[in-house]
Amino acid sequence: MAKFLSGIFTDVRGSIGGTTFGINRGVMTARVKPRPARRMRTTQASNRAILGYFARQWGYLSDAQRLAWKNWATSHTVQNSLGQTIVLSGINVYVKLNSIARRLGGTGVENASPPLADLDFSVNDFVAATGAANAGDVDLTWSVENTGDADDFVEIRIAGPFDSPARVEIHNRYRSESTVAGNIELVTVAGLTEGNWYWFGARYVGADGQVSAWQAAQATPKLTV
Repeated sequence: MAKFLSGIFTDVRGSIGGTTFGINRGVMTARVKPRPARRMRTTQASNRAILGYFARQWGYLSDAQRLAWKNWATSHTVQNSLGQTIVLSGINVYVKLNSIARRLGGTGVENASPPLADLDFSVNDFVAATGAANAGDVDLTWSVENTGDADDFVEIRIAGPFDSPARVEIHNRYRSESTVAGNIELVTVAGLTEGNWYWFGARYVGADGQVSAWQAAQATPKLTV
C-alpha cells in the first residue's frame, strides 16, 4: 500500500502495483518490489499467534472495556511513517499493548482494561562499548529515568554485522537480541563477529505493554588478543 502526503506527490512511501516507493538520501525512489523467500522463523510464527489470539479476545471484552480502550486510544495519539498524528482504534491499542506484554512477560499476561497511568520510565544515556572481558563482546549500559521496576523490562535489539561504522541506514535490519528486568542497567552481548560493527537499540517496556522511545548506539566487539 502506498501512502500519499498530498495530491501533488511530495512524499510517497509503500508499495502499490508491484512497485515500492521510498526516500533514499533525500530523493524519492521507485523500485520493483522483490518477492521474498519463504522462511520458517519461530519468532514470526509466535508473534502471529499472539496477535491472532488477542484479536479474537477483543470480542469477549465487555462494552465498557472496549469503550475504555477506545478512550485510551483517543488520548494517546501516535505518528505514522509520514509524521502525521493519527488516532488508533480501540482494538488496535488493545492488541498492540497486550501483544508486547505477552511477548516479553510470557504466557498468562493479559490486560482486559487499558493502563491506569502513563509510562513514567525511559532508557537514557544508552552507550555501546567494546567489551571489557571476552573477545566478541560488546557492553551496553544505560540509566533508567525514575529508577526502573523489576516487574518491567528493558528490551535490547541489534543490527549487523556491518563492514564499517559508516553504515547508518539500518532501521529495517534490527532484530530482537534480549530482554532484562526493568531495574537492570547493564548487559553484555557476546559471540559477535570480531572486526565488524553493530548497532544496538534499547527501550523501556512496562508490564502493561507501554513502551518508551528507542535509544541507539554503535560499537565493535572486543578483538582476540
